[in-house]
Amino acid sequence: MRQSGCVQSVSKAFALLKAFSPQEPRLTASQLAKKVGMPMSTTHRLLKGLSADGMLSRDSHGRYRIGPELYALGTLYLRTADISEASRPILTLLNDLTSESVNVSIPAKGNVVLIMKEESKHAFRVAQQVGSVYPAYASSMGIALLSELSEAEIDNIYPHEDLLPLTERTLTSKTQLKQKLQEVRESGVAYDIEGAYMGVVCVSAVIRDATGHAVAAMSISGPLIRMKDDLQERFAPLVKLGAAAISYRLGYQGRQDSKPTTEAIRSLWHEKAEPTRVPQEIAR
Repeated sequence: MRQSGCVQSVSKAFALLKAFSPQEPRLTASQLAKKVGMPMSTTHRLLKGLSADGMLSRDSHGRYRIGPELYALGTLYLRTADISEASRPILTLLNDLTSESVNVSIPAKGNVVLIMKEESKHAFRVAQQVGSVYPAYASSMGIALLSELSEAEIDNIYPHEDLLPLTERTLTSKTQLKQKLQEVRESGVAYDIEGAYMGVVCVSAVIRDATGHAVAAMSISGPLIRMKDDLQERFAPLVKLGAAAISYRLGYQGRQDSKPTTEAIRSLWHEKAEPTRVPQEIAR
């Protein structure tokens, strides 16, 4: 089957990008055309487009090299791969314990991108796809990550006071957002009560790399009708400990008095599994 012109152009652009190597980090247009077997006119056209998008850069001698946007994508891959490897066993454990959805997202210019998900074991659950993008202010994972930023950085991301609501309970102003972020800084967890979807609640905490930088956030989410009463008492401490365990696996030492292990996560969940309830007739 013959490839379409669009697919052919993409394939040729990738061929140019893959022509660079540690041994040949800088190449001229003629060198690139020769390496990939492409006419000079086509090579110049593609190089112009790749440079305009920041995928390639051109120096004063006319040589091309990998550009800042392509470098950023490569760095994102490395971060994501590390986070995935460190997160997977913790997400699986939390999903097994709670039977609810457990998620990991990374920041992306005022949004968050869902990169990992352990699906709820319940028939009635929240449908979210890996790769989904949400405004950070409307997501508990986004709010957790925003809480790590300074006020000036928040103003830079959100230059206007009004925020576009996704539901009737989404934060609608930068003032509300800043108040929320201060609460998260004090508690270490972020809550979303129907801010992204009506009927859905979520609790999150940040994941840190070896330097202590918040590189992602983890959450447990589910239907309001099933999770609301236990969100703060049972799920918040679990999310905090789970995120700490992932951070530890990424090399973050933090200030923990004890190592955040999978055994500690199990113990915490079972400790809060059956809260003591006073019989109604005794309570009266």
